[in-house]
Amino acid sequence: MNVPMFVVVGGMLGAGKTSLVVAAARRLLEQGRRVGVVTDTSHGRNGRVTALLVRLDNNRSVWIDVTDVRYNRADRVVMTNLDRNDLRRMADQRL
Repeated sequence: MNVPMFVVVGGMLGAGKTSLVVAAARRLLEQGRRVGVVTDTSHGRNGRVTALLVRLDNNRSVWIDVTDVRYNRADRVVMTNLDRNDLRRMADQRL
C-alpha cells in the first residue's frame, strides 16, 4: 500500500530549509513520486495548528484539517489518511 508521507523541515532563518525542500521535491518528482509542500498553517485561538495548506504536485492548493492528519513521534513524520483523489477533489472544490 502506498501511504502518503509528510516530512517536517524546520530550522533557523537562512539555514537552507527552502533550498533543501526544493532539491528534495525535484529529486522525488524525477523518480515519479508525488510531492506536496505545506505552505501555510491555520491556528486556533489557543495557538494550536488547526489545518495545513498543502500545495500539490499539480500546483493546486488544499487545506487539510488536523483531524485528517496524524503524527508519528518515533519517525517524526506527519501523514494523512486522505488519498490522492481526495486531495485533488478537495483542491478542485476550493477554486
